[in-house]
Amino acid sequence: MKPTVYRATLAISLASSAAAASACAQERQHPPSQPTTTEAPTATPLYDNLGALEYPVTTSSPTAQQYFNQGLRLTYAFNHDEAI
Repeated sequence: MKPTVYRATLAISLASSAAAASACAQERQHPPSQPTTTEAPTATPLYDNLGALEYPVTTSSPTAQQYFNQGLRLTYAFNHDEAI
């Protein structure tokens, strides 16, 4: 193998190794994010101005039916983040 080819191969190999080591070190330095608050989640509001679309589900709770209908209406309105 020619010296210039050998040097280029060695340089690429060292650069790859350094990049991999750097990525591993960054992963170790940053632990997975943890919730920082212990506050209770706020209640999800029920909106009364989203239309009249309803789909009956098997539940004995009228509130659960209202939340389901609201999520369905928001989904059809392409507001997926709010529907979740």
